Amino acid sequence: CLSLNILNGTAYPGYDIISKAVSTYIECCEWCFVTPTCVVFTVRLPEGGGGCFLKNSTAGGISLCSYCISASI
Repeated sequence: CLSLNILNGTAYPGYDIISKAVSTYIECCEWCFVTPTCVVFTVRLPEGGGGCFLKNSTAGGISLCSYCISASI
């Protein structure tokens, strides 16, 4: 996960598979890697409500989100 192109301040809207609370974006990334249909993830930082959102598509594009971190795997 450390070698991914992490996009600070961005979110991939829609196409959620599942979500859960996480402590770090690395935890979210690792969860995405072991989830067969996950191709991208967005992490909301605590000031944005928190959470890891696994997604099965990037078709929704990328949105600006000051409290988010995203990456595709």
